[in-house]
Amino acid sequence: MTQKWDEIKKKVSDIASQAASKAGELTRDAAEKAEEVTKLGKIKLDLFQLKKDKDKQFQKIGSKIYTLLNDGKFDILLEESDISTFIDKVKEIDIELKTKEEKYQKIKGEHSVKKEEASDIPEEENINSKNE
Repeated sequence: MTQKWDEIKKKVSDIASQAASKAGELTRDAAEKAEEVTKLGKIKLDLFQLKKDKDKQFQKIGSKIYTLLNDGKFDILLEESDISTFIDKVKEIDIELKTKEEKYQKIKGEHSVKKEEASDIPEEENINSKNE
């Protein structure tokens, strides 16, 4: 009877140990996911802001062109330094957008690799079969 009791205690101890280990893994995975979501959210916010800045520059260009055309100053339009400044700013924003989008895709790509690596973790039924 004592031997049977010792076996039961050992099995319960093993199950508790495995459960604690699995809980630790899940906690780490949740923390990593939260960090990734935070990074992606920040980049998405940056992308939104850059696109908004770009739209503002296009509005300034349109307003300036409209004013010049309305005043009959088409020749000045090509020489207008404000328009060149706005266009240069749009080009800078395009570069920033591309960089942010690449960073966003890189982080998303790293996450998909982690998912593939996670498939190497034994499933619950495999752990249970070891205890039987």
